[in-house]
Amino acid sequence: MIDTLTISKELEEAGLTRSQANAVAHQMRTLTENSLASKENLKTTELSLQKEIEEVRLSLTKEINEVKLSLTKEINSVKVEVKTIEANLQKELRQTSNATIRWVAAMLIGQTALITTLIKVFS
Repeated sequence: MIDTLTISKELEEAGLTRSQANAVAHQMRTLTENSLASKENLKTTELSLQKEIEEVRLSLTKEINEVKLSLTKEINSVKVEVKTIEANLQKELRQTSNATIRWVAAMLIGQTALITTLIKVFS
């Protein structure tokens, strides 16, 4: 708070009339009251900002938790898909392996038959 009485007295001592000094002191007081923040204004603003910060923090925490939950669900879904694909690939690999073994066995039997026939024919 501005001390208008002291300002007014100092202005009078500097040569202004009492009414001039009072008018200047009054205008200074009006300007400072309307333009400058008081401790109470600052405290109110601080409390308001703290409240807003807490609300934003809570909101962000909630959103982060929702994203975590969503990502966890998606990751689990992908894991299930990967396991299914892996099982299908293993099944196909076994089938391919069995088919290859049958083909090789058939070729060996065929070659043996061919060699046996050739031996009989040329002997």
